[in-house]
Amino acid sequence: MTGFFAPGRTYQRGRWTFQCLAVEAAPWDGQQRAVGFLTWVDGTGTVHGMTADDWGRWADTAPQATKG
Repeated sequence: MTGFFAPGRTYQRGRWTFQCLAVEAAPWDGQQRAVGFLTWVDGTGTVHGMTADDWGRWADTAPQATKG
């Protein structure tokens, strides 16, 4: 699925980071969910799931390739 979280990528939103570990369809409703570590700026965190509704609020932290 393009335009969605990708495994192995880290995303930023304000003081939060989300490290995506996997993307799978939920068995109960088929909705795509990204599962990973959600971490606060102080280093505390939890395992969390994100949906397509969450996607637009996060920025990929990977450097963007530039055309040369």
